[in-house]
Amino acid sequence: MTRPLIPTLALGLSAVLVTSSAANAAAHVGSPPSATAFPADRVDVWIADTIEDRELVSSWVHEELSKALTEVDLDALPVGRKLVVEISGVNYEWVMSVAATQDGKRMPGSPDASACNCSDEKMLAELASVTRTVIPLLQQELASGGSRTPPIPPRVDPEQPTQPDRTRRPLAGMGKAGIGLLVTGAAGLGVGIGLVAAGTAVDDGNDRQAIDRRPPGYAVIGTSAALAITGAILLGLDRRRARRVQAIVPTWERQFVGISLSGRF
Repeated sequence: MTRPLIPTLALGLSAVLVTSSAANAAAHVGSPPSATAFPADRVDVWIADTIEDRELVSSWVHEELSKALTEVDLDALPVGRKLVVEISGVNYEWVMSVAATQDGKRMPGSPDASACNCSDEKMLAELASVTRTVIPLLQQELASGGSRTPPIPPRVDPEQPTQPDRTRRPLAGMGKAGIGLLVTGAAGLGVGIGLVAAGTAVDDGNDRQAIDRRPPGYAVIGTSAALAITGAILLGLDRRRARRVQAIVPTWERQFVGISLSGRF
């Protein structure tokens, strides 16, 4: 009668272990580590809006900085000296910048911003490594005459990848035909005006009869003007159609996938 109790106890113990493991995993993933507070005039940490879970990433960054700066007496740094850490880009495509600044200006010798297409752990390890290389510069004493350093460029969130510019559509067949007629009409107008300007001339090979070139000139001008007007109309219609639909952009959300259409109708 006591044998069924053994499987029951085993199942109960397994459930407890699974529940405990799941709780520990959830606590590790969902709860950010406690952020270390740094003096605002000594350490400045900036996380771009493009980073998901900014607060969680910020707490990780603060924790890594606290480890890297363990032996640094921030209060003993020269007046106006600050460590500036910026994390931008997007998750798993990080862009890190770690710089020592003096009076808000980047100090020469600070490493350039670097990209890291990597996991959270590798990004944090790289951040700690770069920070340690900046510590000697951070602790460097001021020169007697001061130092001239290039200013830190203003913070600008990286722009999201832009869609191709579809607001300026290329010429369609109608537009190309219109341009062809415009060119032909313009050339014909030049010829016609030349004939009209020539007026009457004497043909030496035809018993010196007077030839009036104005009538054919007027005819050429009329025909060319009609061609030019037709070409202008075709070109205008083509551009009008192009302006009706200004942008066709694919749109995707978690719930649906579609096309976003904008323009004037």
